[in-house]
Formats: sequence, structure tokens, C-alpha cells
Amino acid sequence: MKRLLLGVGIGTAFAYGWRKLTGAPVHLRAPSPGAGIDAEDAMRSGAPDDATIVDRVQSQAFRDVEVAPGTVNVNAEYGKVVLRGEVESEDLIRDLVARVQQVDGVVEVESQLTARGPADAG
Repeated sequence: MKRLLLGVGIGTAFAYGWRKLTGAPVHLRAPSPGAGIDAEDAMRSGAPDDATIVDRVQSQAFRDVEVAPGTVNVNAEYGKVVLRGEVESEDLIRDLVARVQQVDGVVEVESQLTARGPADAG
């Protein structure tokens, strides 16, 4: 058993050292789905996590907008924000999407919002 553990340790050290020497990336885990960087890299780079992004969207993008609380559901995953719900008009949907795109940490916005009434005439 000791020989086995010693062999595994030496093999691991050799593989790690070889990857370092050849310049190959030394990743011990598969990358997270959905983004070019994994969540830990994003956090180390100072990017906000998804819960923080949702809080920011709810407090900043919906400020000074007449939308009843709970009307729009906001979710975020790896910086992609998804808006779901029903609002008054197409113009309000465009305004909300533009506001969400301005929030720090938002990478992409997907709108699944629907309008109750007609768009305002220009």
C-alpha cells in the first residue's frame, strides 16, 4: 500500500512538473459551463457573483420605473441576466433591457418579458 501511494505521489508530481515545463495549463478541474472563464476566476478578477448582480439589477435598473414589485423575475448565471414577466408595454421592455445592460457585472441580457398593452406611439 505504501508503494502504491508513493507511486501515485511521484507520478502526480512528475505530471505537474512536466506540464509546468512545457507551458501547458495546469487545470485540475473542468471549466464551468456557460462562460469563457470559470466562476472562481471571475471572483478573483473582482467580477461580482450572480447574487450580487441580481441585487444590483433590482435596485438600479428598476429605480424610477413604474413596475409593481414581483412583476418581473430577475435571474443571473455567469453574468447573463434573464428577465421574465409581464409589463405594460414594449417600450418599457426596451427601457428595462437597456437599463439592465448598464449594470456593473452584467455580461448579457435575455428578455423573456411580454407586454400587456400596445407600444406607445412615438
